[in-house]
Amino acid sequence: MKVLLAADGSKCATRAARYLVAHLGMFGVKPDVSVVHVHMPIPSRAASAVPRATLDRYYRDEMRKAMGPVERILKARGTAFEPVRLVGDPPRSIAAYAERRRFSMIVMGSRGQGALS
Repeated sequence: MKVLLAADGSKCATRAARYLVAHLGMFGVKPDVSVVHVHMPIPSRAASAVPRATLDRYYRDEMRKAMGPVERILKARGTAFEPVRLVGDPPRSIAAYAERRRFSMIVMGSRGQGALS
Protein backbone atom coordinates (compact mmCIF):
# COMPACT_ATOMS: atom_id res chain seq x y z
CA MET A 1 0.00 0.00 0.00
CA LYS A 2 1.26 3.46 -0.86
CA VAL A 3 0.39 6.34 1.46
CA LEU A 4 0.91 10.04 0.72
CA LEU A 5 1.18 12.21 3.83
CA ALA A 6 0.75 15.90 3.03
CA ALA A 7 2.91 18.21 5.15
CA ASP A 8 2.59 21.98 5.31
CA GLY A 9 4.06 22.77 8.73
CA SER A 10 0.67 23.15 10.39
CA LYS A 11 -0.52 21.59 13.64
CA CYS A 12 -3.15 19.72 11.64
CA ALA A 13 -0.44 18.13 9.49
CA THR A 14 1.38 17.09 12.66
CA ARG A 15 -1.82 15.52 13.99
CA ALA A 16 -2.27 13.69 10.68
CA ALA A 17 1.26 12.27 11.00
CA ARG A 18 0.52 11.11 14.55
CA TYR A 19 -2.70 9.52 13.34
CA LEU A 20 -0.84 7.71 10.57
CA VAL A 21 1.84 6.23 12.82
CA ALA A 22 -0.75 5.25 15.44
CA HIS A 23 -2.75 3.33 12.82
CA LEU A 24 0.01 1.68 10.79
CA GLY A 25 -1.18 -1.71 11.99
CA MET A 26 -4.44 -1.41 10.06
CA PHE A 27 -2.52 -1.66 6.77
CA GLY A 28 -1.49 -5.25 7.46
CA VAL A 29 1.93 -4.74 5.91
CA LYS A 30 4.28 -1.79 6.20
CA PRO A 31 3.04 0.85 3.77
CA ASP A 32 5.28 2.85 1.48
CA VAL A 33 4.97 6.37 2.91
CA SER A 34 5.81 9.55 1.01
CA VAL A 35 5.78 12.88 2.86
CA VAL A 36 4.82 15.53 0.31
CA HIS A 37 5.13 19.28 0.63
CA VAL A 38 4.17 21.66 -2.15
CA HIS A 39 5.44 25.22 -2.03
CA MET A 40 3.64 27.89 -4.02
CA PRO A 41 5.90 29.19 -6.78
CA ILE A 42 7.58 32.54 -6.33
CA PRO A 43 6.08 34.97 -8.86
CA SER A 44 8.11 34.82 -12.07
CA ARG A 45 9.07 38.50 -11.96
CA ALA A 46 10.54 38.13 -8.47
CA ALA A 47 12.11 34.76 -9.29
CA SER A 48 13.88 36.22 -12.32
CA ALA A 49 15.50 38.88 -10.11
CA VAL A 50 17.50 36.38 -8.03
CA PRO A 51 20.04 33.72 -8.99
CA ARG A 52 18.59 30.23 -9.50
CA ALA A 53 20.79 28.84 -6.70
CA THR A 54 19.30 31.39 -4.26
CA LEU A 55 15.78 30.46 -5.28
CA ASP A 56 16.53 26.74 -4.94
CA ARG A 57 18.02 27.32 -1.48
CA TYR A 58 14.92 29.32 -0.46
CA TYR A 59 12.57 26.54 -1.57
CA ARG A 60 14.72 23.87 0.11
CA ASP A 61 14.87 25.79 3.42
CA GLU A 62 11.15 26.59 3.48
CA MET A 63 10.23 23.03 2.61
CA ARG A 64 12.55 21.66 5.29
CA LYS A 65 10.80 23.84 7.87
CA ALA A 66 7.35 22.74 6.71
CA MET A 67 8.21 19.04 6.59
CA GLY A 68 10.33 18.91 9.74
CA PRO A 69 7.67 18.24 12.39
CA VAL A 70 6.06 15.44 10.36
CA GLU A 71 9.41 13.86 9.50
CA ARG A 72 10.45 13.90 13.17
CA ILE A 73 7.26 12.05 14.16
CA LEU A 74 7.81 9.37 11.54
CA LYS A 75 11.49 8.95 12.40
CA ALA A 76 10.73 8.71 16.13
CA ARG A 77 8.37 5.80 15.41
CA GLY A 78 10.82 4.10 13.04
CA THR A 79 8.58 4.64 10.03
CA ALA A 80 10.48 4.79 6.75
CA PHE A 81 9.38 7.47 4.30
CA GLU A 82 10.37 9.25 1.13
CA PRO A 83 10.42 13.07 1.32
CA VAL A 84 8.94 14.71 -1.77
CA ARG A 85 9.32 18.41 -2.40
CA LEU A 86 7.27 20.03 -5.15
CA VAL A 87 6.71 23.58 -6.35
CA GLY A 88 3.29 24.47 -7.72
CA ASP A 89 -0.35 24.86 -6.79
CA PRO A 90 -0.69 22.64 -3.69
CA PRO A 91 -4.11 21.02 -4.32
CA ARG A 92 -3.45 20.34 -7.98
CA SER A 93 0.14 19.25 -7.40
CA ILE A 94 -0.78 16.81 -4.64
CA ALA A 95 -3.63 15.32 -6.67
CA ALA A 96 -1.50 15.00 -9.81
CA TYR A 97 1.41 13.45 -7.90
CA ALA A 98 -0.90 11.01 -6.09
CA GLU A 99 -2.49 9.94 -9.36
CA ARG A 100 0.80 9.67 -11.25
CA ARG A 101 2.43 7.59 -8.50
CA ARG A 102 -0.76 5.57 -7.83
CA PHE A 103 -1.15 6.15 -4.10
CA SER A 104 -3.77 4.09 -2.28
CA MET A 105 -4.40 6.73 0.37
CA ILE A 106 -3.80 10.41 1.04
CA VAL A 107 -3.51 11.50 4.67
CA MET A 108 -3.70 15.20 5.45
CA GLY A 109 -4.84 17.50 8.20
CA SER A 110 -8.28 19.05 8.16
CA ARG A 111 -6.82 22.55 8.04
CA GLY A 112 -3.44 23.84 7.05
CA GLN A 113 -1.55 27.06 6.92
CA GLY A 114 -0.70 27.13 3.26
CA ALA A 115 -2.58 27.43 0.01
CA LEU A 116 -4.77 24.42 0.87
CA SER A 117 -6.41 26.19 3.81
